[in-house]
Amino acid sequence: MQWVAIVAGLAGALWLVGAALLPTFGLPPFPLPAVEESPLAGWAIPTLPLIATALVGAVHVAAFPAAVIEVVQRDFVSPVATTLEQARSA
Repeated sequence: MQWVAIVAGLAGALWLVGAALLPTFGLPPFPLPAVEESPLAGWAIPTLPLIATALVGAVHVAAFPAAVIEVVQRDFVSPVATTLEQARSA
């Protein structure tokens, strides 16, 4: 899912940058297609993958601390606690 979002975001960014830079090089600009009927009416279509990529990234970053806590608990805290309990009981 993350790779799809990254590729879509890069494609949208390149599309927007290309549309902005073509006139700079003397080439004719190409029109950006826009959403016609939805709550996002008027938005340029290449902007939508950028927004989606940002949202997927935000969700992934929000889930990251929980995953880190789980791994630290499983791989570090639990073994150390078990070792300490064994040492105290010996």
